[in-house]
Amino acid sequence: MNAEHRQVRTVIGSAPALKLIVAGVVAAAALLAVARDWLWPIDHALYDVALLAYHRPAPEDVIIVAVDEESLPELGAWPLPRRVYAAVVDVLHRAGAKVIAIDVIFADTNPLDAEGDRLLVAHAAESGRVVMPVAFEHLRQDGQLIELVPFPALAAVAAGFGHVDVELDSGGRSRRLFLSAGLGAPVWPAFALATLQVADPIAAAAAGGWGARLRQADVDEGARDPFVWVRRNPFLVAFAGPPGHFRRVGLADVIHGRVPTDVFRDATVFVGATAVMTGDRLAVGGITGNPMMSGVEFNANAFDALRRGLLLRPLAPLMAIALTLGLISLPALVHAAGMRRAPVLVAGGLLSLITSAALLAGAQLWFSPAAALLALVICGLAWTAVDLDRERGEIRSERAIARTALRSISDAVMTLDGDGRIRHMNTVAQRLTGSPEADAIGRPVDGVVCLSDAIGRARISIAALAASAAAKGVMMLSGPLLRSKSGEERKVQVSLAVIRAASGAAEGAVLVFTDVTDLHRMANAIAEQAGRDQITQLQNRKAFLQRLGRVLSAARREELLVAVLELRLDKFSTVSEDLGPAAAELLLKGAVERLCAVVDRPDLLARVNTDSFALIVDTLRTLDAVTFLAHRLRKAFDAPFVIQGFKAWTSLSIGVAYFPRDARAPDPLLTRAGQAARRARQAGGNKVHYCADHANVVDINRARLVISLKSAVERQDTALLYQPQVDFKSGRTVGIEALLRLSTPRMRGLGPAEFVPMIEEAGLIGAAGEWVLRTACCQLREWHQLGWNDLFVSINLTPRQLLESGLTERIRRVLDEAGLDGRYLWLEITELALLSDYEQAAAVIQGIRELGVSFCIDDFGTTCSSLLDLERLPIQGVKIDAGLIQEGIDHPEHAAVIAAIAVMAHAMRLDVVAKGVETQRHVDFVIEREFDRGQGYFLGRPVSAAQFLSYLSANISTG
Repeated sequence: MNAEHRQVRTVIGSAPALKLIVAGVVAAAALLAVARDWLWPIDHALYDVALLAYHRPAPEDVIIVAVDEESLPELGAWPLPRRVYAAVVDVLHRAGAKVIAIDVIFADTNPLDAEGDRLLVAHAAESGRVVMPVAFEHLRQDGQLIELVPFPALAAVAAGFGHVDVELDSGGRSRRLFLSAGLGAPVWPAFALATLQVADPIAAAAAGGWGARLRQADVDEGARDPFVWVRRNPFLVAFAGPPGHFRRVGLADVIHGRVPTDVFRDATVFVGATAVMTGDRLAVGGITGNPMMSGVEFNANAFDALRRGLLLRPLAPLMAIALTLGLISLPALVHAAGMRRAPVLVAGGLLSLITSAALLAGAQLWFSPAAALLALVICGLAWTAVDLDRERGEIRSERAIARTALRSISDAVMTLDGDGRIRHMNTVAQRLTGSPEADAIGRPVDGVVCLSDAIGRARISIAALAASAAAKGVMMLSGPLLRSKSGEERKVQVSLAVIRAASGAAEGAVLVFTDVTDLHRMANAIAEQAGRDQITQLQNRKAFLQRLGRVLSAARREELLVAVLELRLDKFSTVSEDLGPAAAELLLKGAVERLCAVVDRPDLLARVNTDSFALIVDTLRTLDAVTFLAHRLRKAFDAPFVIQGFKAWTSLSIGVAYFPRDARAPDPLLTRAGQAARRARQAGGNKVHYCADHANVVDINRARLVISLKSAVERQDTALLYQPQVDFKSGRTVGIEALLRLSTPRMRGLGPAEFVPMIEEAGLIGAAGEWVLRTACCQLREWHQLGWNDLFVSINLTPRQLLESGLTERIRRVLDEAGLDGRYLWLEITELALLSDYEQAAAVIQGIRELGVSFCIDDFGTTCSSLLDLERLPIQGVKIDAGLIQEGIDHPEHAAVIAAIAVMAHAMRLDVVAKGVETQRHVDFVIEREFDRGQGYFLGRPVSAAQFLSYLSANISTG
């Protein structure tokens, strides 16, 4: 490695490392700030803003009876006589208050007012719903504490006790209290919690409240130091609003009857001092400004929060440190991995705020993002300095990086000057051309690169391509041959891009060759394999029909007679059930050997069904020749098959159909032969039946069906069903296929394979196709307007429809009438649609593509067609046949063929769609091979428009 190369690696590798070091130092400082609570002013400000979200209307059933400035002149000096509190307890009890929480401490009896003590005890006992406070105070200056509890007689009749201890934070504000506290051990619930226990024990328990029994650990701790006030279970008070938010009535107004007593029925009443002169006021957090709130209102806020389950808790210190570290580290790592600085910092800041808000809203945990936000700001400034230094180094190393990249890529790359002479070649270009870089530099490119057309072998001039690319900017060429000096030819794809100066003038070009030789070989192998039955290696049904189509075209020109024989193995299912699938495969292979020994041309033999073969006889001179051949075929099966040590007897039921007498198209001709073979089997098997034996009845019934079908189409007595297509990556329904069905009772049993050819025969395919297109597009537009505006619809086109005149204009008109963008319409065609006139079909497809409409090849993989045969067509997807997918599942060795089809299709930028997804096993198989979408009964059955709308509502998020 040269010194320039090492310098490049140093410049590239050092910046992320330095940024991580900077982030690490900043993170350490942030964690120290969290641990030491250095950022408490910012933390408290953020918390106060966040807590505004918890403001709510004051509850109607929580009332404060206040010892306010108006009550003191009427009732006496502070502290008020206890008979005053006895009177208010009596009034509230008689009014039907649910709980009476008196936020006033009565630690000792009053020897000067024994009658007042007696009245207070009597009325509290009569109520049975009075909650009293507990507190502590310093006994001596050395710090010894005593616990202030109600005097014994009053304590004996109280319904509950709760401590009124409130913590002041670093800013001198009261934001939290403790669910339990006490002298030596946390034996007392909070005053608000004690009130809730009396008002609603179930809600108190749900609040994670208070247990009557102490934990042993708490008792032991108290026993060790009985003069320490112990606090447990802190929670942040979610204030309902600013001071004065709760309903408040004066104590004097209550006692003197100036307040209707109905307001207290079933209410929780807090009694306490609010007058400034009483000194019972707290600076509280959670609200703007610096307001003072009375202790009794503080407890009312705490009660309402506990009752609503709003137990906001601070995140544990270790968790806060870990989360802060994560919120700093994640942006640092993402930026170090290459993402731009500004989006990372903005995303990191938003993530910190969202995390804090999510914890508060979802888990009721407060996490302050101040440290993370400050750290990200500092990191941003430091990273900017590092980036500036790195960019200066990158400018110096850019040329070295470009050379290294050109030497490393797998494509052949050349750079040319303005005169078409070679300036640089990478290693791959030297290997493909056979010319060392030293010999090629400065020479005209056409003297080094020998490029020719793959068909006509005409020489292609690179200089001429460069001249054409000068106007367009980029020139692409697919499929030419590149010949090296040694004579080796490779199939390549060529890309030529013009290099322009700042003025816009061309000053050179970049020439890229991609070697696709191996890809073409693999595509041809896949196409060959896809047209074969995987067990017998004969043609499959689709390939057979394609071959039959070519034979019939020749026979039609020469006016020849062609016979199609369907050969059904009798008792095949019995062998499969008795001896198993492996034995059935051996029987099929043995049957193929005997058939090939009889027929003159095995290439015209195919397996068309599980137990059926088909044979084309295209050199007929007399009908007797077919009779003689059928006899020889049946005689070949006289001897039994020996399979796994057992003798298996089978015979042939043969059906014969003739072109042009019985049918003029491949599919109907094979169908007629199959019907005759079925009658042969029904007659006992080992027989030969001819289509003509049943022709008259079939023709009469078919004529009647065609007449009924014509009437149904003209009356539009048809219906569309919609089957979903599901995207495997997102799991969402992204499209639908519109399927034509007949709704009349007589036609309801006919499938598309039966009634579509009859529609074409009746000359109605144009009208029926336009009805399907218009109905589906209008229906899709309605669903778009309801919010499902990403759905597309897929519609099948028959070969006759594709070549019908005026198709492009008809589609344009329907799209305009429906108000639908063409990109939401997919048209599906089979490969057979391209056989009769490939050039015309390609022109029609290109014209429709200009409307924005996409095309998909349906039932791909069942013929001998190659993906590369389709690369000249402007198609966007292939739909893999269900039978091919099942073959891959049943025979794992064939799964590689399907995987290769998907890889090649993706390389050609085609969507790959699975057809006939019927089980979870199908889903797993196609997802593993990276199919894009799927369609089948397992994902969704074809349903009516109304049913599909319900399906959308249940399975797709509107938007």
